[in-house]
Amino acid sequence: MAPRDPRPGRSATWITAAVVAVAVAALGLGACAPSSEAEPAVSVVDAYTIPGEGSLAIYLTLANEGGGDHIVGAALSGPDEGRAERISLHRTVERDGLATMTPTDRLPVPGGTDTALEPGGGHLMVEGLVDPVELGDTFELTVELERSGPLEATVEVIDVDEALARLVGDEGAGS
Repeated sequence: MAPRDPRPGRSATWITAAVVAVAVAALGLGACAPSSEAEPAVSVVDAYTIPGEGSLAIYLTLANEGGGDHIVGAALSGPDEGRAERISLHRTVERDGLATMTPTDRLPVPGGTDTALEPGGGHLMVEGLVDPVELGDTFELTVELERSGPLEATVEVIDVDEALARLVGDEGAGS
């Protein structure tokens, strides 16, 4: 049994001070990271695809300096509007050792991070292309964010080697 403090009320005062100190430290640490309630501040760092026809995947790297957000939709825009039937959101799910693309309603864009939509993870799937997309092309894309609203991007059409190089360069980004 621990010895009793001979000064009455002294233990309670010490415990109260410790609880207050821990609470203040926790509040201070919480202020260092963006909260999910903080306003998102999302920008496009990179947007690319590879040549294709019919359908293709668009890969993005987004920087978010603020609170969390979600991609909830996308469409070709400007002069490229109508170039495809639709763009859907996909994520890759592994079941029994087999990776499959699964449609989803939302893709997360956590606060305070760079998020890479890349092969093997989340991506935008362009379906029903009217004409082929060729090496060197660019097209306009509007990404719809749940909290931030529309975000404009220019998508580059690059070769497979360049796409792999960008993928290796994005290893530090989350998806």
